[in-house]
Amino acid sequence: MLSSIATLMHDTYLPIYMSDVLHMSNTGMGNLHALLQFLSKASGVVSGRLADLLSPARMVVLGTGLTALLCKPMFAVCGLVRGMAGTQACVQWVTAAKILDRTVKGVREAPSKALVGELAAQSGDSAAAAFSLRQALSTLGMLLGTTAAGLAFALSGRSYEVTFALSAVASLMALLLVATAFGRDAAAGAAERAELTRTMDEMDADMTLGDKARALLDAFPPAYWQALAVVMALYLARFDVAFITLHASAVMDKARIPTLTFFSMAPVVALATPMGLRAKQSVRARNRVLMLGMAALIVANACFALVPSYLGMAAGNAFIGLHMAMTQGVVFGMLASYIPSGVVPGLGRVNGTAWSLTDLLLGVALAVSNTLAGRLADWSKVRGLGVRGCFGGAAAACLLSMAVLAAFSTFGDLGRDELRPRQIVTFVCTNMAAACCTASLGARLGATRALAQRPAGLRAAPLRRSARQVVRAAADEDVGTAGKAAIALGLVANPLVLWSEWTLKTTGAGLPPGPGGALGAAEGISYLVVLGVVGWSIATKAKTGSGLPAGPAGLLGAVEGFSYLSLLAGIVVFGLQLAEKGSLPGITG
Repeated sequence: MLSSIATLMHDTYLPIYMSDVLHMSNTGMGNLHALLQFLSKASGVVSGRLADLLSPARMVVLGTGLTALLCKPMFAVCGLVRGMAGTQACVQWVTAAKILDRTVKGVREAPSKALVGELAAQSGDSAAAAFSLRQALSTLGMLLGTTAAGLAFALSGRSYEVTFALSAVASLMALLLVATAFGRDAAAGAAERAELTRTMDEMDADMTLGDKARALLDAFPPAYWQALAVVMALYLARFDVAFITLHASAVMDKARIPTLTFFSMAPVVALATPMGLRAKQSVRARNRVLMLGMAALIVANACFALVPSYLGMAAGNAFIGLHMAMTQGVVFGMLASYIPSGVVPGLGRVNGTAWSLTDLLLGVALAVSNTLAGRLADWSKVRGLGVRGCFGGAAAACLLSMAVLAAFSTFGDLGRDELRPRQIVTFVCTNMAAACCTASLGARLGATRALAQRPAGLRAAPLRRSARQVVRAAADEDVGTAGKAAIALGLVANPLVLWSEWTLKTTGAGLPPGPGGALGAAEGISYLVVLGVVGWSIATKAKTGSGLPAGPAGLLGAVEGFSYLSLLAGIVVFGLQLAEKGSLPGITG
């Protein structure tokens, strides 16, 4: 809830600031939000696997700490950057802040979902109800954050910069709360996790990488993929709220924009938990709730497009809130019910990895949604219709998601009331046994059953599968001077490289030299650090069969993953630059 307050403290007015003050185009903001959604989900791939190896609680604490100590302070000083370096430098600074903020959000998002799913499974309650309660609290935080942003904006003489700066306060409170609630749990049980990890290492010693990949895919029942298809189709209708804010600023007084948040969030706070409880009654009840929620989103887009006034914006936001109350927690609960919560033979627990995969695929859908929304908004704007085009596209995507849900409910597994979460775990283990009926797998399954028969206190500890270096990481073993240097440099270098790559994509050139060439030098060094980490990882993989150790709190593993992400993004950006302009800055042409 506190993290939501911190985010809405700057995101309430940031789209208007970027459009009116920094003069960014709708297409530019659409492309930026598409990149942000992708990076948020891609970073979750790394954090989700680390959550399986270390613990979801540790990764939640790490992500909250990075948000409070690194991301929010960048928004706090954007006014200072604009005053000292000019508008163009401020555009790049705000872009970098948003990229870093959404990337770090991905660090804590998949582990937090895995943690909620584990707690719901341990308590025996419905995942849909648990995620709906989580959504209600998150939305309450958004409502409070938007209200605080409106008050700060009014009391500061409509100062964007002061409003953004106050977001750092709520994020520090969130860090204190998370560290207090989960710090002891995250540090406890290291010896037990190490013992269980060594057991899993013995079980999967003769499994190839292909065997592990097949085991992971076999762990998901067909219902999971059908549910994922429904949610991806729905996410095509969910572009960033920035487009709604821009439309509202054109048809009503900007000072009243924060009041719209009340209409969108009050229904979620009031109805999300009741809708989750309703959806848990049966699969048919769940599907009915989802259908009604999708229909509410169609009505919301109609209000935005056809009633260009404060009344239309208020009604549209109210239906958005009704849609979120009926779908957000329910779809995550639906996905969680089909994700195996037990031990997968040869892999250990995979719920964190599963949420990473899920978030990555949903991130692709959101990236496509925001890109299409930006293009449709510009298409309708040049025809004198404002940004209404994006609302028509969203309504069409809602109809698609309703059709997909109806098809899988009628002809697929999403209408099967007898397919319960506990049955899915049995289904996974049975399929694994049938597919790999060998003596070695028999030994693995016997070891898995032995683990299940351990005392309750030990069985409750998270089961993790990894190589030896992950056992060391679980105990926060020292990674040496080189590892500490890689952590320190990598945490700074990767955001700089992503900022540089985004600047290259949008302007055709890298970062400006900065005072005395300092920024340009830092840019070059950052690329070398990223390449160095990737090279070290590849050499370690070739030598030991696995990548770099996770390091203290998983930081070295995170740096390794983000370095690969930066390298991949660089290859894409440089390839586009070469294809579009036939040259690379400072290299060819």
